[in-house]
Amino acid sequence: MFFLLPVLLTYVVRGEDLTQLRWMAQTAAWGAANDQNHGRTFGEWDGHSARHASHLDALNEALEESPAVKQLTLMSEKAAWGATNERAYGKARSGSQVDWDMAKSAAEKLEGLIGKEFAQELYSAAKAAAWYGANKYQYGEGHKDTQNDLQALEQHITRAKSLAPEKWPLQDVLAIFKYDALRAASHRQTALAENKKKKKADFHHADYAPEPDREDWKSFHNHALDFKKELGPDQHSLFTHFEGMCLEASWGAVSERAQGKHSSDAKTHWKKEDFHATEAQGLYKGSKDFGDIRQMIRMAAWGAANERAYGEGAAETKSSWASFKDYVAKILNKHDEM
Repeated sequence: MFFLLPVLLTYVVRGEDLTQLRWMAQTAAWGAANDQNHGRTFGEWDGHSARHASHLDALNEALEESPAVKQLTLMSEKAAWGATNERAYGKARSGSQVDWDMAKSAAEKLEGLIGKEFAQELYSAAKAAAWYGANKYQYGEGHKDTQNDLQALEQHITRAKSLAPEKWPLQDVLAIFKYDALRAASHRQTALAENKKKKKADFHHADYAPEPDREDWKSFHNHALDFKKELGPDQHSLFTHFEGMCLEASWGAVSERAQGKHSSDAKTHWKKEDFHATEAQGLYKGSKDFGDIRQMIRMAAWGAANERAYGEGAAETKSSWASFKDYVAKILNKHDEM
């Protein structure tokens, strides 16, 4: 018993400090609200890139710098740009076809390293992820094509798991495909929006300066990485669902404010938030009230969404932020400044 005590204490401490989750909730809320109000910036691309890098590090570590990782990431990156450029400029544009050809070439090289059937499932997963990212940024999360592509990605990864050697971390592979797609699509959309603003300014003979990169999404991803470390690898699933709660609540709130609660996007995001909350509640073993944790995340989402929709002084805004601070105080056992 003497030797077990430190281990048990370490486990409890890792599950008790939810400071980084508190900041994840708030920064995700502002990221979504600012995207809705001002448009996306390259700060979101930076955030997706940071997450991509963390999962790539994990894959390289698990596979001991295998040559397969190079071909897999090249395949993923080129597929992401192929879908993104095709969605932005059309299928006939030569640039998108070059990307697709390079993705296919990398997939063929991957076959020689890990086997044809396994490589083909990964290639199909990478293409599904690529279209998920492209369609998400073009049409929205709730669009039928976006949802179908996300489902296809998950199905191909599930099939790949049955073919993969034991040491392959397929959840990291899924994340690499997904963040490759999201960073390509966010970069292209931001670049197109900036170019449109510049052309408008040139037409009116006005000065033009690009929007400065915001810190909200970059900050969210940094806090997410810290929280992931805080929980430890044995609680990876819990981290994933807490992260999902933050993101889906944030987008649910801004979608509802912009389009109404019966809109496809709003209903999709809130349904996903409920799924992640249900899963997280079953995994969470800490002493905090899970209902308070969920309300903290939701109130951050509504605080930012209401402030951007109605203004800082609106009753809805003040009420949401006050509730958020109350839940933060309960969960962190202190009154925390926003």
